[in-house]
Amino acid sequence: MIIKKANIKDIDCLVEMWGKLSDYHIGFKDYLSPSEHWRQIMINMFIDDLNRDDKIIFIAKKSDETVGFIRCELRVSSEIFSTKILGYISDLYVEEKYRGTDVAESLFKEGTDWFRLKGIYDIRLNVNSENTRAVGFYEKIGFEELNKTLGLKLKY
Repeated sequence: MIIKKANIKDIDCLVEMWGKLSDYHIGFKDYLSPSEHWRQIMINMFIDDLNRDDKIIFIAKKSDETVGFIRCELRVSSEIFSTKILGYISDLYVEEKYRGTDVAESLFKEGTDWFRLKGIYDIRLNVNSENTRAVGFYEKIGFEELNKTLGLKLKY
């Protein structure tokens, strides 16, 4: 397996995998349906990510097949906090047949190596609490729960 920085040629594959990531969340309580223009929005977002110094996308390849990706970014925190910049994992996706292998760990390692190069040692992410497999993975590699997001749907 090879982990490499994504480039413009990977955009279509990234969009396809992001669509699968979204579909995976359909049954979860906080699922938000993508808009009818989601593909173009994601293309634009991925292109923007590839052209910034504060964001990076790594892909995992086995032979010629792209089997996963991770999106990492630097986020500026409020000036009231001593930690000015946090590392943030926006997305981590692995194709279904490769889940439970070393793909997610390898992508995560590449992402954390990038954060270290940037001088970032505090990493955050959001994960759906109903996605028990992902929660278990993140806890296994050292993440711990820091916050809870509560939701309320108002009646019309």
